[in-house]
Amino acid sequence: MAYGEVVTAAKQGVIDGGDLPIVNMKALKIYEVSKYASLTYHNYGPTNAVINLDIWNGLTPDQQKLVMDLSRAAQEKFARRPSRSTISPRPSPNWSHSA
Repeated sequence: MAYGEVVTAAKQGVIDGGDLPIVNMKALKIYEVSKYASLTYHNYGPTNAVINLDIWNGLTPDQQKLVMDLSRAAQEKFARRPSRSTISPRPSPNWSHSA
Protein backbone atom coordinates (compact mmCIF):
# COMPACT_ATOMS: atom_id res chain seq x y z
CA MET A 1 0.00 0.00 0.00
CA ALA A 2 1.30 3.44 -0.86
CA TYR A 3 2.15 5.69 2.09
CA GLY A 4 -0.44 8.19 0.97
CA GLU A 5 -3.20 5.56 1.29
CA VAL A 6 -2.38 4.49 4.86
CA VAL A 7 -4.33 7.21 6.68
CA THR A 8 -7.45 6.72 4.57
CA ALA A 9 -7.26 2.94 4.95
CA ALA A 10 -6.85 3.27 8.75
CA LYS A 11 -9.80 5.66 8.99
CA GLN A 12 -11.95 3.22 7.00
CA GLY A 13 -10.87 0.23 9.12
CA VAL A 14 -9.24 -1.47 6.16
CA ILE A 15 -5.95 -1.79 8.05
CA ASP A 16 -5.08 -2.01 11.74
CA GLY A 17 -1.56 -0.65 11.40
CA GLY A 18 1.21 0.32 9.09
CA ASP A 19 4.96 0.21 8.80
CA LEU A 20 6.09 3.78 8.29
CA PRO A 21 9.32 5.67 8.89
CA ILE A 22 8.97 8.28 11.64
CA VAL A 23 9.27 11.17 9.20
CA ASN A 24 6.32 9.75 7.23
CA MET A 25 4.28 9.33 10.41
CA LYS A 26 4.58 13.04 11.03
CA ALA A 27 4.11 14.09 7.41
CA LEU A 28 0.95 11.98 7.06
CA LYS A 29 -0.33 13.05 10.52
CA ILE A 30 -0.77 9.40 11.41
CA TYR A 31 -1.26 10.48 15.02
CA GLU A 32 -4.75 11.64 14.01
CA VAL A 33 -5.88 8.06 13.31
CA SER A 34 -3.52 5.92 15.38
CA LYS A 35 -3.58 5.64 19.17
CA TYR A 36 -0.13 4.00 19.45
CA ALA A 37 3.20 3.98 17.64
CA SER A 38 5.65 1.09 18.00
CA LEU A 39 9.22 2.24 17.56
CA THR A 40 10.84 -1.06 16.61
CA TYR A 41 14.02 0.27 14.95
CA HIS A 42 13.83 -2.62 12.51
CA ASN A 43 14.35 -0.47 9.45
CA TYR A 44 17.76 1.01 8.72
CA GLY A 45 18.11 3.96 6.39
CA PRO A 46 21.76 4.86 5.90
CA THR A 47 22.71 8.48 5.61
CA ASN A 48 26.01 9.43 4.05
CA ALA A 49 28.13 12.51 4.45
CA VAL A 50 29.10 13.38 0.89
CA ILE A 51 31.19 16.25 -0.44
CA ASN A 52 32.57 17.14 -3.84
CA LEU A 53 36.25 16.15 -4.00
CA ASP A 54 37.33 19.55 -5.32
CA ILE A 55 35.56 21.26 -2.43
CA TRP A 56 37.04 18.76 0.04
CA ASN A 57 40.52 19.37 -1.32
CA GLY A 58 39.93 23.12 -1.02
CA LEU A 59 39.27 22.85 2.73
CA THR A 60 42.03 23.42 5.23
CA PRO A 61 43.15 20.40 7.27
CA ASP A 62 41.33 21.87 10.29
CA GLN A 63 38.11 22.19 8.27
CA GLN A 64 38.46 18.62 6.96
CA LYS A 65 38.96 17.38 10.53
CA LEU A 66 35.86 19.28 11.66
CA VAL A 67 33.73 17.72 8.91
CA MET A 68 35.06 14.24 9.74
CA ASP A 69 34.59 14.69 13.50
CA LEU A 70 31.01 15.94 13.12
CA SER A 71 30.18 13.16 10.66
CA ARG A 72 31.48 10.55 13.10
CA ALA A 73 29.58 12.16 15.99
CA ALA A 74 26.36 12.00 13.99
CA GLN A 75 27.03 8.34 13.15
CA GLU A 76 27.64 7.50 16.82
CA LYS A 77 24.47 9.29 17.88
CA PHE A 78 22.46 7.29 15.37
CA ALA A 79 24.11 4.02 16.46
CA ARG A 80 23.13 4.64 20.11
CA ARG A 81 19.42 4.37 19.39
CA PRO A 82 17.54 2.01 21.71
CA SER A 83 17.59 -1.53 20.37
CA ARG A 84 14.36 -2.72 21.97
CA SER A 85 10.84 -1.98 20.89
CA THR A 86 8.93 0.72 22.67
CA ILE A 87 5.27 1.48 22.44
CA SER A 88 4.42 5.14 22.78
CA PRO A 89 1.05 6.81 23.14
CA ARG A 90 -0.18 8.89 20.27
CA PRO A 91 2.16 11.83 19.69
CA SER A 92 0.72 15.31 19.68
CA PRO A 93 0.43 17.24 16.41
CA ASN A 94 3.44 19.26 17.52
CA TRP A 95 5.48 16.08 17.95
CA SER A 96 8.92 16.26 16.45
CA HIS A 97 11.64 13.66 16.01
CA SER A 98 15.28 14.31 16.60
CA ALA A 99 17.74 11.67 15.53
